[in-house]
Amino acid sequence: MYYVYMIECRAKNGKISLYTGYTNNLSRRFTEYAAGRGARFTKGKVLKLVFYRSSDAASRDVARARDQAIIQTKKEQPRSKSVY
Repeated sequence: MYYVYMIECRAKNGKISLYTGYTNNLSRRFTEYAAGRGARFTKGKVLKLVFYRSSDAASRDVARARDQAIIQTKKEQPRSKSVY
């Protein structure tokens, strides 16, 4: 089973951003990020898992498609002065 997830990343300057990804082992992947062994984007930041959803199908392709759809939606939304 694959999961799509979002991690809140808080930088030292207080800026908050979201990182989106997919994996077949959510606890292992989050542990890797927390230890600084994941995406470069998450290194040196305070991390908090804020969303995850298991894929309806056990397919990596389905999870990747959801991940890409979330990323595209985030890019299309107008920027505001809110937290995200």
